[in-house]
Amino acid sequence: MQTLARPSCRFRPLAFQVLLCLVTSLFLGTAQGNNSLEAIGSRLKTTHPSAGTAHLLELAHGDGSLVTVGEQGTLAISEDAGTTWQIVDLGFDISDNLLDVAYGAGRYLVAAGSKGMLTALREDLTRWELTGVPDISSPASIEFLNGQFFAMGRGRIATSVDGLSWQELPSIPEGSFTDITYGAGLYVLVGSSGAIYSSSDLQTWFLEDSDLVDWEKNSHLYG
Repeated sequence: MQTLARPSCRFRPLAFQVLLCLVTSLFLGTAQGNNSLEAIGSRLKTTHPSAGTAHLLELAHGDGSLVTVGEQGTLAISEDAGTTWQIVDLGFDISDNLLDVAYGAGRYLVAAGSKGMLTALREDLTRWELTGVPDISSPASIEFLNGQFFAMGRGRIATSVDGLSWQELPSIPEGSFTDITYGAGLYVLVGSSGAIYSSSDLQTWFLEDSDLVDWEKNSHLYG
């Protein structure tokens, strides 16, 4: 694995400039308007008192469906663009916070921390199964980028094209990471300390100059 520092320069490659603009346009919700996490949470607490005071943390969409996850094992789905929501009974005990959700390759994946990963096919979002990522004991973040899933946790990253078979990325910078995104031919990885790395091949990583400071633990990248 190679981690290189780009020479400091006024004019950076256009691809990275585009992604850096996206990085600096952070916001903590994953949707706006009627489908913001706050709005969805309010509707859930009205129609499903069992949701209690659990806060929603993430939202993903795929093929006309929406899935949101949050504290205390809360998972809700919508099949009508967010007009109505259904709290899913997972069928097993999980009181941990559900930290992230992503859609790709016809299935949803949910990062469930120490519980591993939850997965469900798009065709049946009421049936979820517990699974794991062999190389990551406590996945905290999950993304679907450029045709594959990326699971992150405790300074390790694993990839999967189908959400079932995983392979750890052997070439990543040292440290802990909060998010990863892809666009304009580059993967961009951000560390919990605010460090930003870019790579075109997931093998060689460049440490990028950045004006970002005090990167928040729950902030996200968008690309």
